[in-house]
Amino acid sequence: NHWHSRQRMITGLVLVDPAHEEFQPRFATVAEAAMIRVLAMRQALGLLEKSVRRSAVADARALTDDPKTQDLLVDADVAGWAHRQQMRTVIAESRLTAAQVPTIRRLRAAAPPFGVPVVVLSATVGLPAGPRARWTALQAQIAADAEHVVVPDASHYIHSSQPAAVTKAVLSVVDRVT
Repeated sequence: NHWHSRQRMITGLVLVDPAHEEFQPRFATVAEAAMIRVLAMRQALGLLEKSVRRSAVADARALTDDPKTQDLLVDADVAGWAHRQQMRTVIAESRLTAAQVPTIRRLRAAAPPFGVPVVVLSATVGLPAGPRARWTALQAQIAADAEHVVVPDASHYIHSSQPAAVTKAVLSVVDRVT
């Protein structure tokens, strides 16, 4: 069985604020489309790198005091958005996800339990209270056979806003595997 051969290659998982196919509120769809349009426009005008760099510098400074590490983080963030293909990928991913919801539902329903240590991390900020509660409840469903950790003061990018929580989850999975 293809799933079981792949499953043997995976010894543990940490899912960081994972999406769920049942979470598709209209405001999120509209906001995502607007964000993609703004990013595409900034890219077309040659302004995207400057705005990404400004945001990346602020994020890097919040994560570390080491200038060399800050520079590496900024360079990595900017590189991720430096090419026109990245914008095409973001747009294609958004369209593909929306179109594949029935397939995702079918695959999730047919999937066996994880069979490996799993930690699902949920953010707590970045959405209005109602949608955030629904998002977190759906993540709890993903974590039905796993550990579910709701991370205080964490944005969707938990690895940026609360990196220690991700590190702790990874080490927890590694401890359970070894």
